[in-house]
Amino acid sequence: MIATAKLEKLLEALNSYKSSNNFVFEIQHLKELLSPDFVSVYDCILISKKSVEVLEQSFNKAIEMYGDRTGYEASNTEMRINDYIENENLNIYDILSLTMLILDCWSAKLKQIDCEAKFCFIISCDSPYVTLRYHKFRETEGTWLLEDINQYEGAVGYLII
Repeated sequence: MIATAKLEKLLEALNSYKSSNNFVFEIQHLKELLSPDFVSVYDCILISKKSVEVLEQSFNKAIEMYGDRTGYEASNTEMRINDYIENENLNIYDILSLTMLILDCWSAKLKQIDCEAKFCFIISCDSPYVTLRYHKFRETEGTWLLEDINQYEGAVGYLII
């Protein structure tokens, strides 16, 4: 993973972290976390409850607004993990640990949809909140993040799979 020093420090501590906390989820929230509604539209895979037809109709306007397919995907796949968890007594390591599991699930599901594509998974932490998003990695567009990851002050990183 390419990460800022702050995220590297969190991930390093996560390796030895042993949680004794239990997660509390509504079943629907757990399903949305592990297997959200992935929708393919014009070489983009979004998380959306909208139909392909609706997304296709607004595609050109969306590309104009977001700049390119990478921006469109990254802006429409964001999931703040904490919003899906019922208990509030969890710390950043608990949420980050769950986020890494979700990343594995999303990666497997996205590879089923487009086995040839590479996906860039982006994690950002603003304690105690953790956000996960992704986009296809397109050589012509690069990553959605700044080229120099260390320009971010917070805990940010990405992994291309």
